[in-house]
Amino acid sequence: NILKILKRNNIYNLISVIFNLRDVYRFSQVNLIVPENVLFHTYVNSVMAYIMCDYLNNFGENIDEYDVITKILFHDFSEYSGNEIISSMKIYSQETHNLFEKIESEDEESLNDLIGKENYDIVKSYKDGFSGYVSEIIDKISGIMKILIEVKYYNNLTLLKVFSANE
Repeated sequence: NILKILKRNNIYNLISVIFNLRDVYRFSQVNLIVPENVLFHTYVNSVMAYIMCDYLNNFGENIDEYDVITKILFHDFSEYSGNEIISSMKIYSQETHNLFEKIESEDEESLNDLIGKENYDIVKSYKDGFSGYVSEIIDKISGIMKILIEVKYYNNLTLLKVFSANE
């Protein structure tokens, strides 16, 4: 009965998407010393958001902590099907750009059907407004931290091969 209620309210699908993020790994095109799945990445970003928003608000900023954390919790949902691809791979050529754009578009349509329009709108509005800006900065910081940890602490220089000079 509980499953029927959850399915009827899209909660079952929402939870399924969340659990799929456990099986999607960041920087999946390279060998990492410490692999990191997207669900753990979301957790790290959420903790960072809470700390950063609290810190900035104590210094007079007016950041909607709830909005930032909500955006961060949903920001990588579009990768639920395993399409976590490094940007440099996506833009390697016009053909790869078009291919990944098509894949992402199909995944997003499927995601919208799974989690419902209200939740999907959070995914799509991730970068919108001031809270989106803060969310995106936190996501970038955690990506840089992951690279620095792999390269500096674990001497994983192969990780650098996937990045272009601009990145």
